[in-house]
Amino acid sequence: MSSFGAIILCRLDSQRLPGKALLKVGGRPLVDFVLARCRQISAVAGNIVLATSERSVDDPLVDFARENGISFFRGSTDDVANRVVGCLEQFGFHYFVRVNADSPFLEATLIDEAIQRIESESLDFVTNLLPRSFPYGVSVEVIRSAIYADAYKRMICPGEFITKYLYEHIHEFRYANIACPLGNHSQVRMTVDTPDDLVWFGRIVERFGQGMDRLSYVDALRYLNQGGGKP
Repeated sequence: MSSFGAIILCRLDSQRLPGKALLKVGGRPLVDFVLARCRQISAVAGNIVLATSERSVDDPLVDFARENGISFFRGSTDDVANRVVGCLEQFGFHYFVRVNADSPFLEATLIDEAIQRIESESLDFVTNLLPRSFPYGVSVEVIRSAIYADAYKRMICPGEFITKYLYEHIHEFRYANIACPLGNHSQVRMTVDTPDDLVWFGRIVERFGQGMDRLSYVDALRYLNQGGGKP
């Protein structure tokens, strides 16, 4: 049993950008950029799980996980919160990092900070979305697994927004929020959710090349604010 794990939530039938997780950018699938960032989270080490659905359309994601030496879990298509609970039961994580497969600017240093705080301060939940001040796509959500499993029992419509219940009942939990030290940049999009997003991300990958996986959100934000990458 491991204390911390990262769960990458991923499926291939996105309506706005179908198959986006495996679309190639600079010769690499989009989800590979996310995986590279997860591998930089100190406490997670090798405990990374790609959690997808049981449908055949998502079989290529399982192939990706196997080819890259990470674990996978298959669960509910529509009840994503249930998929997370099943994943936690199978892998026995005490805490988990919620990761979206369309967030190639995931910041390992921020997640390491959240992990340190959730342990040292005996918290249930550490986020940077209450309120959001970081760019969209630079999210931090580290959650105590037992708390999440208990919250799931009280969710009426788990759906896609798997942490909605936590935010709506936040004062029932011991939590902390991490604010962006650069001020409020919540209006900036640094996620890949549309064809236009894919275009600008491709331009950033072309600009930074092999340094892309270590590019900090601060440098990426500076580049974006100067008009870099945006179509």
